Amino acid sequence: IISPAASTSSVGTKKLGKSIKKAFFSTPGQSSSSMGPASSGNVAGEDEEPTPIRDPAKFSPRVELKVLIGVNDEAAKISGSIAAATATLLGDITLRGGLQNPPTVLFGGPVLCVGSLQRDGDASNGMAYFYSKKESASDDYNHASVFVAVGPPLPYPDLVVWDGDGKLCAFIVGNRIAIYLSDQQSFTLLGTALLGSPTEVEPTIQSAKFIHRVLYCSTRTTVQCVFLGELETGEDGEGQGREAGVCEVDSFVLASADVPAPGLASRSIGMNVDNSISPVPTPMALNQPSVLSYHGGSLLVSTTSGPVAIPLANALLRIGILLSAGQHTRAQRWFEAVPEESHEALARFLERRGVPDLAANLPGLSLETIIDLSIRYGLTERLELAIETHGVETMQMVDMGRGLSGNGGHSVIVCVGAYLLGQGKAELVRRLATECMVLGEAGRREAFVLAGLLLAVDAPDARRLIKRAVKPPGGAVTDADNQPLQWPVGEFVRDHLL
Repeated sequence: IISPAASTSSVGTKKLGKSIKKAFFSTPGQSSSSMGPASSGNVAGEDEEPTPIRDPAKFSPRVELKVLIGVNDEAAKISGSIAAATATLLGDITLRGGLQNPPTVLFGGPVLCVGSLQRDGDASNGMAYFYSKKESASDDYNHASVFVAVGPPLPYPDLVVWDGDGKLCAFIVGNRIAIYLSDQQSFTLLGTALLGSPTEVEPTIQSAKFIHRVLYCSTRTTVQCVFLGELETGEDGEGQGREAGVCEVDSFVLASADVPAPGLASRSIGMNVDNSISPVPTPMALNQPSVLSYHGGSLLVSTTSGPVAIPLANALLRIGILLSAGQHTRAQRWFEAVPEESHEALARFLERRGVPDLAANLPGLSLETIIDLSIRYGLTERLELAIETHGVETMQMVDMGRGLSGNGGHSVIVCVGAYLLGQGKAELVRRLATECMVLGEAGRREAFVLAGLLLAVDAPDARRLIKRAVKPPGGAVTDADNQPLQWPVGEFVRDHLL
């Protein structure tokens, strides 16, 4: 469908809802209208009427735009002798490049894709363009001249597939997929994926279909799925407009004619998922599979030997499918099917699907992962709960596990304090600084930095904390061997500022 029809029908006809527009591609010799006069049976060499010279431009490859107008006749509903719709020619679309790039393939959808392939011996060179209606064109004016090429030239595609809502577009070349998000203002690249089995020679994607925002693809002997990340646009937490951008794309092999080695799981490129939750490809006798639909927890595909159902019982697959369909509550029920020792891998998968809030609440996550997710995605309440549950001493152990030296950068506690202060949690930062005082010389340094941040909020109280950090009640600051600690910043503040 290119755009709603705006032409009025003749007597006895009307529009059937929104008229359907289709692009028809005609080449010389495809219809009787392009053939010469019928042969009269004369033998070659006899006197014949000269064949009239036809206009080459009229019979050159072109893209015709037609509109289907429904017939307003009750007889058309009960009789097959009356056509339900008639086609009206709207003209030829002006192609970019003109006759130098004759069209060779069409892909319909909300935006028409026209491809042109030219061969020079064994080499081939092709490109494609999307064609859409001009923004300045009136909705009441429908003619092929208002459709123009939009966007840059693209590689010659093997497939161009749209979802049912007309928002997601998969542009497929060989075994590479580029997925775009289309709306009224933009055509945004979301991500790319490289599909195929390691045992296939030059794999090529033969069919693809979007089902609930999950792209299912098939090659000659495999069936795979592609999960996308967060696609929703709208307003962010500060009321500012949020645009869709590049999201994380993960692909998994669902079934393959090649029997996988024992323990071999289907790993997604760019994502480290351990074998405990990765789906293992189902060995099936697949020959030229084509994706049909999703039914009863299985994916239906057609093959040369008949339709088959590929089970989707793996917990990771079920979670990804339900999240893509917007069923977050149902997806959370499958979290229990994943062992807690694999929650770190599950959290990475959930984060790439655009639901970090669900990932941060997994019970098997480490404190470091919880802090990382909370700070990067603004999960302040989850971070406060982690501080109350684990305490400052456990947070300090995270730095020890990371091998962070005293001069290697800011610790986790300082990063958490800086974030909380930005969220208006000054009282919680003050409590963190106070608790750091009893954690030895490393804790005093962290308390000193936190107190320095508090100067912008509560200067008198911050100065009191700084004094406690650089000049403890017992005297000078010492290390574990009771030797004077070399802390130039602390000594300078104690001797000259306080």
